Formats: sequence, structure tokens, C-alpha cells
Amino acid sequence: TRSAQLGVEPDEATRQLYKRLFDKVFALESPAPPISHPLVGREDEWKELMSAWQQATSSGIHLHLLRGETGIGKTRLAEEFLLWAKRQGLATATAVCYESGSGTSFAPLAAWLRACPLHRLASHQRREVGRILPELLAEGDAAPAPISEGWQQVGFFEALSQALLSGEQPLILLLDDLQWCDRDTLDWLKYLIRAQPAAKMMIVATLREGESLDPALDSSLYSLLRQQDRLSESNLPRLNAQQTAALAASIGGRAITEAHISPNSEAGPHS
Repeated sequence: TRSAQLGVEPDEATRQLYKRLFDKVFALESPAPPISHPLVGREDEWKELMSAWQQATSSGIHLHLLRGETGIGKTRLAEEFLLWAKRQGLATATAVCYESGSGTSFAPLAAWLRACPLHRLASHQRREVGRILPELLAEGDAAPAPISEGWQQVGFFEALSQALLSGEQPLILLLDDLQWCDRDTLDWLKYLIRAQPAAKMMIVATLREGESLDPALDSSLYSLLRQQDRLSESNLPRLNAQQTAALAASIGGRAITEAHISPNSEAGPHS
């Protein structure tokens, strides 16, 4: 700078001017915060989520399904619930399943684990979890041998379970687009339910209307959950005219009456 070339420090007025210019440039370059709006018309579904959470804390692992058409607000509701959980000091983690990646083994579980405190794992557990999280393996460690025996898979599943439950507080997980979840993750989930049914863990899963899991998994996983009373569901309907007006007003920042909305319409997909 010119001041550095002259060997003198800038005065206070110059420093303040520089700071204002810097702050202005930073504000222009920084991404704008996401626009948020209150949750509208999901009071019943919220109560069902809270009831499922109470079951998880009292009886152990619980899966709550949010069903509905594409864009109806399943993910929005689930994310709002996880935000509430974070404000209560609860541990949360999110995983998204993708249609194009439906064959990727343990992808959702890997996403959840990356949000967990894995530093507490024993060395043998770290090696097993390293099968899906290679970054856990120390430099020079040999890759774990392929699983060829049933007892090896049990040890692998147990290490994954211990890693996910390594925290000391209840856990709420989001599994978005359950219909595209891979078979291996669901097999592990069945193992967890049988091996550690009392774990204080809730999974909130979104499921697109008209979709289902692989038929074989659908029957085995759902029957297991139902037999142990670990499954609940919410079906998200479209918003009515009054709710749509409230949502539009919260987004647009001005009051909107039902007269502005077609009397024969209900709110379709929304976020």
C-alpha cells in the first residue's frame, strides 16, 4: 500500500474508511442467506413426529415415514423437525438417496457416520468402518479383507452400529427418498433393530407417493418394524386454500386472502 511505501501507519479515519469499503465488498460477494418461511398446515404431522420421537426415547429404535407426492413438503417437514432437535441439543444426521445411485452400498450410512464422533472407535472397529469410510484407515494400513463368511458380516455390522451410536445422547436421522435406498443399508438396519432394539434412535424417512422399497425388503423390514411396534407414518395432503394463502403471505411478505386463490384449487407440490 501507499502507507507501507512511505513507512507510516494510516490514521484512524483511513482505517475506518477501509473497513467500511471492505465490509461492503464482502457483503456483495457473500451468498445471501437462504429465504426461510414458517411451516404451514402441518400441525397434525408435527404431532405425529413428536409422538414417534417419544416412542423412540421410551422404547428404542423407531422409523417414521413421511409419505406424499413429489414436492409436497416431506423433506421440508423433516428438516424442520431435525432443526428442532438440534435446538434441543440432540444429535442429528442427514442422508439423501438418489435414483442414479441406488446401487451404491451403504451410501446413506456413510453420510450419517461422517456426522458422528468416530474418534472413540477401537482400532478393530475403525478398520471395519473403514470399509465404507476409507479416510478412517491410517496411512500404511492394509485394506480390510473382503467379507466371505457370515460371522465377518456380523462383525462388520456390529462395528457400524457401535460407530453410529458412539455418542452419549439420543440420535435423530433423516433418510430422504427411502424408495432409492440401497439393499445393504436396509439389511444393516434390520440387524441393528434386532441387535440393539433399545437404542434411543429415530429415523425420519421420506417416501414418494406411489413408490415402495424392493418387494423382498419391503415385506421383511416392514414386518419386523410392525411386529415390534417401531413403525409409524404420516401422509402429507395438499394444503387447502386458507393454508396456501398463509404460506404465500409468509413468502411474499404481504397479506393474501383466499379470494386471490382459485376456489377449486388446493396447493400442490411446494417446499
